[in-house]
Parts: sequence; C-alpha cells; structure tokens
Amino acid sequence: MVLDNRGTVLACTPAVEELLGVGVRELIGRPFAELLAEPGEGLLPSGGPALLLDRGGRAVEVRLEVLPLSGGSEAQCLVRTVPLTTAADRERDDALVRALFRQTEIGLVLYDADLRIVRTNQQPDVVGLVAGTRAGPGGVPLDEVLVAADAEAVGQRLRRVAETGRPVTDEVFRTHRRSAPEQERVVSLSALRLENLEGCGTGVAVVFSDITDREQAERGVALLRGAEKLLLGSLDIVRTAEGLAGVLVPEYADLAAVDLAEAALGARSPLTTPSELHCGGSRWPPGTASGRPSCSRSGPRYESGNRRRSSSTAEPPWPCRTSPSCGSRWRTRSRDAARCCPTPRSPCC
Repeated sequence: MVLDNRGTVLACTPAVEELLGVGVRELIGRPFAELLAEPGEGLLPSGGPALLLDRGGRAVEVRLEVLPLSGGSEAQCLVRTVPLTTAADRERDDALVRALFRQTEIGLVLYDADLRIVRTNQQPDVVGLVAGTRAGPGGVPLDEVLVAADAEAVGQRLRRVAETGRPVTDEVFRTHRRSAPEQERVVSLSALRLENLEGCGTGVAVVFSDITDREQAERGVALLRGAEKLLLGSLDIVRTAEGLAGVLVPEYADLAAVDLAEAALGARSPLTTPSELHCGGSRWPPGTASGRPSCSRSGPRYESGNRRRSSSTAEPPWPCRTSPSCGSRWRTRSRDAARCCPTPRSPCC
C-alpha cells in the first residue's frame, strides 16, 4: 500500500484484498490506522510485527515493512504487509544463505544464466580462480577456471540442469584448474536450478567437495585387496609376479617391475607331501625320524611335508646330488638335468 503524509491509503495491490478480504476500492482513501487492531502512535505506521483486521474483524498477523518514498510527490511511504508465517520463512531462508556463505567446509558456487561464477564462499585458488581474481557482477566464465576440456564437460552438465530443472547429486568429475593444470582434482558435485518468483531460471547453484584424498585412499585399499586375492590364489612365482604388475598398472602406476632371483626362477613347484620329499636325489635316508628328514647343509630342511630354506643364503634351497658324468665331487641340481659345475667345490649349478 502507498500512503501519503497523513497515513491515507493512496493505492494498493490485489494481494491486500486476498489477505484482508477488503476490496481495493474500499481501501483507497481510508486511513491506514483503521486497519490496525492496535493503533500505534503517529499517522504513519512503523515497521515490525502488527495485527491487521480483515473484513470479519479477525486479527491477521503480519510483518510491516515501511519504505520511505522521495521525489516531491504526494506519496510518503510504501508499506508492505507480509503474512507473519511468510516473513518467518523468508528469515529462515536468509539465515540459511548467510550460514552457507560464511563457512568454507562446504563448497558453494552460484552461476548466472550464462554459467558465469557470480558468488562463492571459497578462496579464489580453491575454485580455480587466478590469485587476486574475484567473482564480480560480470561473473567469471568456466573456461577461465578449468582447462578447456574440463570446462566443457562441467558446463554441459550444468547447462542441462539449467534447461531441465532436474538437479544432480554427487556426480564425480576429474578436473584440472587452469592455475595448476598438472594437478588432477576429483570433485563431487551437486547442482540445482535457481528460479525467480515467476519460476523462470536465473542460474545454477552448485555444492561441491574435493574428494581427491578419499579416492586415493580407496584406490589404495582396492590395490591391497587385489594383491591379497592374487597372492592367495596361486603359488606359481612367475604368474604371481605378472599378476602383481597387472594390479599396479595402469590403476596405480605407469610402470611396475618385480625383481626375482635367478634361483627362484629355476625352482619348480614346491613339494607338498612327504612322499615327494627327496634328499640327495633319494628317498628319506635310513635311520631318519619319520616326518623329519634331514638333508645336507647345502640343501633345505623338511618338517611335516613343508619345505624350509637353508640357513645359508649363499647356497641354493634345494638338495644336491652327485653326477655320474662329472665325478663324485661335482654336484648338480637334484631335480634338474645333469650338468657339471665349473669347479669341483662350487655350489649347485
């Protein structure tokens, strides 16, 4: 409602008629004080909570917002009568927006209809702005924040939100900022369309969080699980080495190398049953306690069907035997083709 300096209603909108049930023509020319259940001091109302009387004499709780007018005309002030429940909702909305922009733990970015950053609660380097750049009235376009390919991918998704009005939640993007293109950041993004009172789109609001550290931790756990499954699934040393390299590349590294000792590559599958155990190329020697055969110092020891490596690391972990073609002093591998050693006192070939 528009009032003159005596508090008389000069004009009003149909919304007042909906609120009070009193026609616009009935209100014009009527003192505003007559509408108050508890008239105040002075001819002009003051802002704040008030009670207005509707056509049936019932009190309607409202909040008065008084805006002074200037320009030398007869109109003195503009009075907005907002239902108290609506005013309370607006206050809560304003409180929520203030709280979101005052904190920095939850990233918040507002884009206009052209997808230019117009407001954010983050420091420029966090959202990818060049140091010293601030999002102003003109906004900052996405391609000045992200590299071209990433700006296109994010822009397409936000543009779809602005056009359809369907929000997205927790969508993950791998991005590279123009300020540091060599660093990849993984961002979880949620977006919704902003609308004016008429329901027309005015921009997009984005809530985001940087989950780079969390994703790296999850990749590390997945790597360990894959390696564990591989190690428990086979005792073939070559297959295990190849599998470990496959787990690491390309998910965790560009190149992986597994170093194996030559002796390990020459060994066959491990012995698993007592009947397979050999000592010096023969079955258990006579006089050895059952289940605990003992071989020469240069070979392994067996206990209950399991093979244990010799305490001497300079000699190979398998029994040696004499070779008829080389003489009794020359030794070869017990489970390999007979080969003469270079010298009589050398370890097993």
